[in-house]
Amino acid sequence: MPTPPETVQLFNLKTMSGVFPGARTQVFQRLRLQGSKSAGDPTDNNPVWAHLRWYDEPAACVLFAASGDDGAQTPLLRIENPPKETIVTQVAEALRPMDRRPLCCGNCRFLTEASAKTPDGFPAGQCQWRSAPPADASEPTLPNEPLLGHQSVLALGCDQWEPRRSPLAVDTVPGANAQALPPMPKAAEFSAVATKKKGQSRWRWWRALVMKLFERQKDAPSGAKEGTAHSALVERSGVGAGTEPCFVCQGRLANLSALVVESAEGDKQTYSLWRCRNCYSYFLSDWVDRWERLDSLETEEHHYRLAPAEAQFVLAQSAQIKGSDHPTGRERRTDQRLWFEQFLHARQPLSHQIKLGR
Repeated sequence: MPTPPETVQLFNLKTMSGVFPGARTQVFQRLRLQGSKSAGDPTDNNPVWAHLRWYDEPAACVLFAASGDDGAQTPLLRIENPPKETIVTQVAEALRPMDRRPLCCGNCRFLTEASAKTPDGFPAGQCQWRSAPPADASEPTLPNEPLLGHQSVLALGCDQWEPRRSPLAVDTVPGANAQALPPMPKAAEFSAVATKKKGQSRWRWWRALVMKLFERQKDAPSGAKEGTAHSALVERSGVGAGTEPCFVCQGRLANLSALVVESAEGDKQTYSLWRCRNCYSYFLSDWVDRWERLDSLETEEHHYRLAPAEAQFVLAQSAQIKGSDHPTGRERRTDQRLWFEQFLHARQPLSHQIKLGR
């Protein structure tokens, strides 16, 4: 049974040391909490951030919410010996008397049961959200590729999130046979440099064939990739790939695609798709570099949370341009820029920052 907030103990009774974020726990997730009243209630439009932290000796997890202008952490509830398979249900039930609910995939009606788990042992489900048929017939119909749709039950809810009425099956039954998804292949594994370094001549013809097939798939138009969407799920090499932290968990973001366009003001603008290696969440970054026009080091960046089906649309847009991550020819990619502007219209970003230096 959850412990009332007023009885939450902030100290380790064995050592009498203070529980400080990051000092006495190495496992945590970020959640957003939304008002659980009617859909038209004003609190529904003002979700608050919270931290779900896991502790040992004694085993427990504590949910902290940021409060006040200084962002101080306030304990909301404590759950003793929480099994990972039922954590979403327990947190949702504990927050019900507070008129709050967690905005996570495990509490969304579009997530269905899947025999999979994340690398840190949390259940993963299959996102079944699909958008309406494209109005533009030139846009490809997205395949129902299972590997692209997995999401952790604690993954942050996207803009398509809708509350579920009954607990998720994967969240109520321990997944003894569940397996973590295989890691995504890296583009560097297919590169000529990686092939040369291996230096095994008897396998050279096989590596050359694999690399040729990969290049053909990468350069093919997006419509030709239908039915083989899993081959597009490849980590790119480059600055920031695998080093940026996830917005939700302690995983690292893998870069899947990048498209460089010219902004309406003439600046270099890059749309990048990211996927967490741990909770499988998808994020889209919109990065603008203004140094060429303003002769300064000013950059601006927005991050958005995407559903798996939306991520496939972004992959298809990047696949239409050969060398989409290179700024050469960006002034001719007006159609792609307009598509992204319409795609992101009226979306609330997870983060927005302006930097005046590197």
